[in-house]
Amino acid sequence: MHVGGESIDLATFTVTGNSPTESLFYARDRWNTTGASVDVAMEELSRLVQDDEFISPESPPNGATVMTEIERLLRPHVGVIFAAEVVDQTLPKMLHPESRLEAVYTLVQMVGDARFTGDGQLLVYVPSSTPTFTVQGKPMGNLVDIAREQSRDNFYNVVVSTGRNANGDELKAYAMISTGPLQASGPFGRRVYRHTAVATTQAGVQADADTTLKRLQAKSTVEIRVEVTPDPSIEAGDTGTILFPAADGSEPAITGRVLECELSGSADGFDPMKLVMACPAADVQRVGELLAGVRRNP
Repeated sequence: MHVGGESIDLATFTVTGNSPTESLFYARDRWNTTGASVDVAMEELSRLVQDDEFISPESPPNGATVMTEIERLLRPHVGVIFAAEVVDQTLPKMLHPESRLEAVYTLVQMVGDARFTGDGQLLVYVPSSTPTFTVQGKPMGNLVDIAREQSRDNFYNVVVSTGRNANGDELKAYAMISTGPLQASGPFGRRVYRHTAVATTQAGVQADADTTLKRLQAKSTVEIRVEVTPDPSIEAGDTGTILFPAADGSEPAITGRVLECELSGSADGFDPMKLVMACPAADVQRVGELLAGVRRNP
């Protein structure tokens, strides 16, 4: 992307497919072409990691840490950058899942989160709760359009954690929500989340299930889809504040993390930038009630 005479790398992809199209016509006793085009399919570099599954069960080497193991698993495909705030941890004895990508994701969750940089390296960082941008609808603001979407896919009420003991025997533990509207025995039904524990004891796997359920409850979110004026500084993983425009001129605020960002355009200029932000479900409900109150009492 070129902005103000400078070039900005937005993403690096691997080619996963192509579809050539060529137009031919017959003239002067031979076939002639009017030109050709090639549609190219590309995906994020995580596709290379996803395809390279382990051939046989694999464990971290003795003395491995979270950082060294992430580097080892990704070394054939992409480089890794660890932000300064990431705190490394020594790994216990554990067995990786069959998926290399899932193994990397499990390790990343021990120390923070991750996203790909514009030059194709995996950045491991600790998410910040401090907003770095604001979406606002007032004159001269950057808001173009806004909508919200809620799905049961974002809510889990049962966790199944699995691990293995020192002998390689499988260990399994469960945790579930037993009260409230999301209880597993209620009208919502059961929605199961499966997690691979690094623990090697039954008590450790149970603790993993309990902790994972609490984390999922805290992360219960509603996706807010926002269109804003183009801003290449916004990246997936950033935290931002959305100011919802109300009929009475007030702007109740919600803070959320960017899950997806899409920037497209042509030679004529850029289209509005599309963001998908995960916002706490409780905060969305609070703002929804405020906006509903404004509509009822203009």
